[in-house]
Amino acid sequence: MNTKDIDLKLTDIAHFRGAYAYDLLPAKPTSDFSAVINTDDSTKPGDHWLVLARKEGKLLFIDSYGRHYKDESFDPNFKNWILNYIGDERVVCNRRWLQRLTSNACGAYCVYFIRELDNHSLRFCVSVFGVDLAANDSFVLRYVDNIDTEQ
Repeated sequence: MNTKDIDLKLTDIAHFRGAYAYDLLPAKPTSDFSAVINTDDSTKPGDHWLVLARKEGKLLFIDSYGRHYKDESFDPNFKNWILNYIGDERVVCNRRWLQRLTSNACGAYCVYFIRELDNHSLRFCVSVFGVDLAANDSFVLRYVDNIDTEQ
């Protein structure tokens, strides 16, 4: 999914701020929000989408690979940016690996999490996934396909 696809699937979510390359993300709101950010900066084609959101005062970092925002596998530029953006806020991370490494479903996971976090906890949202990563990918791709974007 590209930025336009993600934005279109989330246009009806009130707190959604948009999908961005990490270096273009607007200033962090103090109230509840959600955004999809790419781990590539705006000079690159895009690599991996993840969610950054605040719900009920908690900052959430959701990566379909289950990585913590301080994970060494992130590009150092992204990692420095996210550490600066988060600052001293307490962050809750999804630590479960959900997506196959060979799939490109990361945008669909982001759409799923932002839509479902509107009414459910992160724990509940993660609980619908099993250990079969291919089945997880299929689930979120079907979920996104079923979103009516005709408004």
